[in-house]
Amino acid sequence: MPIFNSLVCPQCNYHLPFFIKPSLRISRGLLAPYLKCPQCGQICRQKIYLLRAIWVWPLTVCFLLAEVYVLRVFLIFLYHGALILYIMAAVMALFPLFIGLRLGKHLVKVETHALTRSRFRKWFMPTAGLILFSLLFAYYTRDWVNVMIGIIIGLVVWAFFYSFGKRKKGNEP
Repeated sequence: MPIFNSLVCPQCNYHLPFFIKPSLRISRGLLAPYLKCPQCGQICRQKIYLLRAIWVWPLTVCFLLAEVYVLRVFLIFLYHGALILYIMAAVMALFPLFIGLRLGKHLVKVETHALTRSRFRKWFMPTAGLILFSLLFAYYTRDWVNVMIGIIIGLVVWAFFYSFGKRKKGNEP
């Protein structure tokens, strides 16, 4: 349904399917891949549509909380009687969350020279985010030594996988 799908190609106005096929993804990570329009071939990326996200995302979170509060009473009976129905109902309760998250985004064109990321975005931003959240976790738990060891091990493993996981230059879009 186009009303629930805000991922529309900016060049040809083609509505991308709700479940994106792997053939339409251009690998850039699991959370924010580039998408290729199957009709015109335009490479696009998802961007937060701020005017819509300001009101859709809080409503989505409030709806999810209300849904959990109401369904909590009914799902407890399913948990003891039919575990499969309990799991299906819990998964179905997440669909409005995914629809709401998608409504707060839209597609924008990506030029070919913008496909390469700078060193700042490759290394500094993820490292700074990891360290910031780790320090907040350390402040919350008051276990500074274990969190620092975890930061060091995490950065070493991340750098190891990143350096050995690079693609050859001929395979990149």
